[in-house]
Amino acid sequence: MCAMRPELLTGVVFRLGRRSEQELFYANGRVPIPDDFNLSTNEKTEAAHRNLAQLSVWDEKLATPEQAREFLSPNYRLPLWLSVADIREIVEAEETQQRLRVFRDPEERQLPGADGHCVIENVWPTKSDFRRIRADLVGMAKSRREEISE
Repeated sequence: MCAMRPELLTGVVFRLGRRSEQELFYANGRVPIPDDFNLSTNEKTEAAHRNLAQLSVWDEKLATPEQAREFLSPNYRLPLWLSVADIREIVEAEETQQRLRVFRDPEERQLPGADGHCVIENVWPTKSDFRRIRADLVGMAKSRREEISE
């Protein structure tokens, strides 16, 4: 890990939910689901290596969903918007009462939007904590940007 990564205290980030083309269209509109916040294969590998789970998100001020998709497989299609302030209210682990934090973590590949990559850290202290954190993220995520206030 970098020694000094800037922390986001405010603003809006988005996570690209993994959906097939058929799953993008719903009668009642697009809604976040738990699978949108599962760790990807790369995130799981990184978590095992660092003993710290980080969930990738993107700062809307430095990257667009279209730019972020260039770093991911084609199935990462649905942007889900989250308030950084709301993320920071989620308790990481009940026993410590520490809250989730969002850090800048620029992509190494120098493509447009690389500086917008961020991580929500530590989303998996235990399996039960991960389920609770994931449910909290799903509950606060919005599929329309205008539904999120900074």
